Amino acid sequence: MREGLSIVFREGAAYPSHRDAYAPSKSYPEYTGKTAAEDNPVYDMVREGFRMLRMDAAHMDTSAWNPLGEIIRPGDTVLLKPNFVMHENLTGGLDCLVTHPSVIRAVLDYVLIATKGSGIIIIGDAPVQSCDFNALLRNTHYDLLEELYGDRIFGAGFHDFRNTVAMRKEGGVLQQEENSRRVFGCRTVRLDRQSAFAGLKEERLKRLRITNYRRDVVYEHHHAGCHEYLISDALLQADVVINLPKPKTHRKAGVTGAMKNMIGINASKEYLPHHTAGAGADGGDEYRYRDRIKAVSRRLQESQDDANARGAWSRARGMALLSSLAAQGHKLFKKKDPYSEGSWYGNDTIWRTIADISRIVRFAAKDGVMRDTPQRKLFVIADMIVSGVSEGPLNPSPWEMHRILMAEDPAMADYAVTRLFGLPAGKIPTIRHLCDPEVIRATHVLESGGDETGIPLSGLPKNKEVVPLPAGWRGIMMQPDTGSTRKER
Repeated sequence: MREGLSIVFREGAAYPSHRDAYAPSKSYPEYTGKTAAEDNPVYDMVREGFRMLRMDAAHMDTSAWNPLGEIIRPGDTVLLKPNFVMHENLTGGLDCLVTHPSVIRAVLDYVLIATKGSGIIIIGDAPVQSCDFNALLRNTHYDLLEELYGDRIFGAGFHDFRNTVAMRKEGGVLQQEENSRRVFGCRTVRLDRQSAFAGLKEERLKRLRITNYRRDVVYEHHHAGCHEYLISDALLQADVVINLPKPKTHRKAGVTGAMKNMIGINASKEYLPHHTAGAGADGGDEYRYRDRIKAVSRRLQESQDDANARGAWSRARGMALLSSLAAQGHKLFKKKDPYSEGSWYGNDTIWRTIADISRIVRFAAKDGVMRDTPQRKLFVIADMIVSGVSEGPLNPSPWEMHRILMAEDPAMADYAVTRLFGLPAGKIPTIRHLCDPEVIRATHVLESGGDETGIPLSGLPKNKEVVPLPAGWRGIMMQPDTGSTRKER
């Protein structure tokens, strides 16, 4: 593994328009296509990130340069995994919500160089259930890349890995339907004792939740001796994964980056615990303090989810109305904490799901069986030209960072993102539990304009300005820093 990462910074760098399908504006020796009339700093920065890591240094600045050839071989199946999320963001636009197509375009060109016309290239994700995938492609201009590369990518387009989608019906009720766009099958991958949920008491496992899904279905997949996920064959068949996250603040995890991005290789969301029902004092992490109104609101929501699953739409609408009234009642009485659904810094559940998915991405074989050795190569290219802050991941606001970040280790990439966000690593559960201190010490960061030998990742300066955090995480800066990270599993 390449024990380093690159952070390319260009003052004022912005995304190019879609006019020239995000082509490079310079005639690089290794590039043979048409160039764009408009300046494209994003393409330049992706290329510079490879150069800083000295990938295929022997052929650099020649027509034979193949930086991703260190990772991808001709004949490989390569999965490009962007962060799609949703087709709209009413609070801050799409640039801070999804991986920008200009980043995907640049990476795809270098993947094509590496595969040399032999192999399979898959591009896809599983956005939230209510995402309109066709609208997402149009709104982001991903469809332009489908037109340009349709004959060179699998299925001639971008893929939706969801088994089912949620359509909002009368009264705000979400109704599950089969996903007509789905191409890939999926397999159940069992972690069992290897899971980050292993060892938790059965009473807590029964309280694992994901909003809008039946609690008993979540328990089917996470109970004593059984912890499993439904994984798309797009991931399992891949020899290489190019992880293309859009780093954002996150209401449940605090920060979402490379590790959290891989949640999108799941075909069904009900396998993904997001919080534990109840107050912190009672072993839950749904909210902090005991609160009867919140408990009632949750039970009403669960009744709504059950009614949805049975197709009892009238009852579901009634439960949705009562749940909304209970939530409004809580605001009226101004209880001690505003937290709900695990959307606060006390969430002790979502990092475990992220840990399990990270293990699956690395160690699940093509047949869905977990192995002791890595089954595929990973590489991270994070789109931080504009990041998402405040109420991410669904309603973020734009935060210009003018950066592209690259690394082979997703955990180290996320550690760096956290520092760039101005946050101490010890206060973000995913970073605290999943980043190995020894790997952090062994990893060096190469920054634009910096020394060629780089600086230790542990010494990467924390941004003096903390990015705006979700409401449930603003109190985290007042909590004691637990210090260095530790390797949980």
